[in-house]
Amino acid sequence: MNAPFVLFLFSLIIAVVAFSLRAQVRWSSVWVSLGVGVLAGLVLLVGFDEPYGFLGLSLKLPSQWVVLGRSFGIGGEIRPMISYLYLAAAFMIAPAWIVGVPRYFTAIAPLMLAAVAASLMVKPFLFAAIFIGLAAMGAVLLLVVPGTSSTTGSMRLLILYSLAMITVLITGWQLEIGGVTSASQALAVQVTALLAFGFAILLAVPPFHLWLPRVIQESNVYVVSFVAIILQAAGLFFLFRFLDTYPWLRESEGLFSGIEWAGAVTVLLATLWAAGQRDPRTLTAYCLLVDLGVMLIAIGTGSQLGLELALGISGARVISLGALSLGLGYLIRMEGEHSWRGMGFRRPVASSTFLVGLLSMTGFPLTAGFPARWSLLASIKSVNPLISWVVLLAMAILTGVTLRWAAFLFSPSEDMERRDTPLLVAVFLYGGIAITVLLGVFPQTVFPWVVETAAGLTRLFP
Repeated sequence: MNAPFVLFLFSLIIAVVAFSLRAQVRWSSVWVSLGVGVLAGLVLLVGFDEPYGFLGLSLKLPSQWVVLGRSFGIGGEIRPMISYLYLAAAFMIAPAWIVGVPRYFTAIAPLMLAAVAASLMVKPFLFAAIFIGLAAMGAVLLLVVPGTSSTTGSMRLLILYSLAMITVLITGWQLEIGGVTSASQALAVQVTALLAFGFAILLAVPPFHLWLPRVIQESNVYVVSFVAIILQAAGLFFLFRFLDTYPWLRESEGLFSGIEWAGAVTVLLATLWAAGQRDPRTLTAYCLLVDLGVMLIAIGTGSQLGLELALGISGARVISLGALSLGLGYLIRMEGEHSWRGMGFRRPVASSTFLVGLLSMTGFPLTAGFPARWSLLASIKSVNPLISWVVLLAMAILTGVTLRWAAFLFSPSEDMERRDTPLLVAVFLYGGIAITVLLGVFPQTVFPWVVETAAGLTRLFP
């Protein structure tokens, strides 16, 4: 027995039990949330490669597992990343039953997590692309709604991630030929261009975002949020490992400035697209793209602070997008998709959760999305004032869009009769609001731990 095998085995057991409970989505959600949460704690806290006592026995759990010539290892630099992904999944899965997720969601989600964990553990780490591709296949199974013929968004996701996987594998082949720790100028240019293409797909940078607005109209909005959070976090960690492994890549001329400007263009385009949306689901998709663009700007600074802020933005997204999609998903489940006027009177708690999550995605003060954005603005305002103004403009426009939606949801309509919200549902909805505000006021309670998830990459975080 070894640590990677145990992680895969228990992820499989959690999935099998969830499959047996598929007719009872509430209990399967609770089971999977507790299961992956416990695995997150074990990965982070249990000592590997060290003997420890258990029931009077001396046990030792190796951190390495060799399969078909490939090694899977849970080293010190990887453990916080895996723990972060499993904890984020536990947070998202716990209330999933509220929004009417497909009954196979809780069975497939742990397998998707296991594939992402494998992408972090595999050595050589270039093979991570294969496991991210497998995670994307699991995402497609989550996103395709049985009984419907609308699968365009899911197919776009699968095609794009397959293309990204092939691109990264070709890059690995080129690096194996040209050298792992160094590269000629010509090879460096080739590899950098291929990597830029591959990671633009993995992170859904425009124009490779086309699957997102489409799939969020075809699938459950909460499931789409879960998929986006897990896949983009996997892509972010994969990018960081590339930058940590290859010094010449970090020193490539124009790499970080290119990432920074790509982020600025993403923020600007996604903000303009969001401003014209009349469907809150596509508005959610474009707000997610704005958040991604801000994260790219943070990475593009090339500084340790910028990379830490990118991790903070990724962590805040779990809270903000979780609250947003929980409130919106419950509204859609209970009221349908075409009666938004007066929704705030009929479903005030869910409407408020949606609006608070949306404000947090825009970076509004006193919400979880604000601290990292404010720190980023403070760090770039003197270095690149134009990009800082782009971020500020996006925050202002999206705040206006949110206020417009608030006015619309709470505007008078023919049907303003308030519906009762079950107590347990209300607890989760109020909890989403409370956590979003709490992390906006006291970011130090969680963000330092999120930043530490990549601290083991010592070349990036000396």
